[in-house]
Amino acid sequence: MNGVDDDASGEDDEKRDGVILLTTTLKITLTTRANLLLKNVILLMEMTVWMVLMMMRVAKTTKSVM
Repeated sequence: MNGVDDDASGEDDEKRDGVILLTTTLKITLTTRANLLLKNVILLMEMTVWMVLMMMRVAKTTKSVM
C-alpha cells in the first residue's frame, strides 16, 4: 500500500495475535459455561432421582405401618 510495508512494523502481527487471543478466550469461556450448565443439569437429574427414591421408600414404609 503506497509502497509502505505494514508488516515491517509488526502491527499486523499484533492485531492477529490479539484476535487469536480473544477468540481463544471466548471459546474457553463458552466451553466452561457449557460444562457448568451440563454439570448443573446432571446434578438436578441426580437430585430428582434421589427424591423419587426417597418418596418411594416413604410410601413403602407408610403402607407397612398402616
